[in-house]
Amino acid sequence: MAHSALPGLLRRREYAAQVGSDVQAVLAELIDVTARRRVGAVLEAALSCDGAHIRLTVGHMNRLLPGPSSKPGLYVVHDLADHVGQYLDAAGGRVTWAAVPA
Repeated sequence: MAHSALPGLLRRREYAAQVGSDVQAVLAELIDVTARRRVGAVLEAALSCDGAHIRLTVGHMNRLLPGPSSKPGLYVVHDLADHVGQYLDAAGGRVTWAAVPA
């Protein structure tokens, strides 16, 4: 999904290749952590761009984000994203989001 969507989101950006690589690394880690703690059989992911950031969302997790000393953790996410958060969706699962500088 990211491989096909990123060129359109990053067109005409000076560092598109590096940003694309960063987004894919963050997405891979979010998916890994979410898959280990998922609510159901389906994972959902989305990408969007507000001009300054590529926002990634991955759901649905059955608990809060892992702490700094937890393994597997969100080491790459915290290293590459400006902002990271989580919210409760309507179905009761938690959706994790990260904003990577575009």
